[in-house]
Amino acid sequence: MREGTYRGRKNALVSLYGVLQGAASIAKAVSAGAVAVLANLLSSDREDIVNDSVALLARIAEQPAGATAILASSELVTSVVDSLGASSSRSGKDHCVSLLASLCRHGGDKVVALMGKMPALMPALYALMADGSPVAGKRARWLINEIHRVYEHRQPPPPVAPPAGDRVIRV
Repeated sequence: MREGTYRGRKNALVSLYGVLQGAASIAKAVSAGAVAVLANLLSSDREDIVNDSVALLARIAEQPAGATAILASSELVTSVVDSLGASSSRSGKDHCVSLLASLCRHGGDKVVALMGKMPALMPALYALMADGSPVAGKRARWLINEIHRVYEHRQPPPPVAPPAGDRVIRV
């Protein structure tokens, strides 16, 4: 996958997908460095290679150890968000939102807050809700709700003004 020809890379991605069907294989693939190789493929000029890489990362992120390995690289998350906005393929967008949802599920509020700070994410999620597949729309809606939930809890409550005519006594 690192240095092969286009056809060789595609064959390697398909083979890795077959290997990742077993949950125990995900930990082996992570320890073998699959996340780093797939992250490098996200910068490919071939959209099908990028979509396949995101699909494999989404499969790896389904397991907590895989999500942790992916989250170790914050620029990888940024690349996935960029891929979500740039992808013209419906399946590519589906895989991106699936990956982001798994990362949030396993990474907790810290990861959700990180994603909320990415300016390109929210417009892409809203577009996916409107034009994506039903499953991708549901995941996008869940991500939006999670981002709003995290930011609502971080904001201090607005001050309550006393009703007109009442005296305020501070104790």
